[in-house]
Amino acid sequence: MKYGVTFFAENMGNWPYFFLKTPDLLPLIGHTPFALDVGHANQNTCLDVFLAHLSC
Repeated sequence: MKYGVTFFAENMGNWPYFFLKTPDLLPLIGHTPFALDVGHANQNTCLDVFLAHLSC
């Protein structure tokens, strides 16, 4: 394949209709690359938990 599109899953802010707000949901995206939005993680008061989980 000569061309392709790379996509990432991103954690979302603290609104009830968004998915992937906390790191306990990361297994649901499987091997999809993940982009940590530190602002959204901070909104959800779980930035430290995301960072600890991703450093494993």
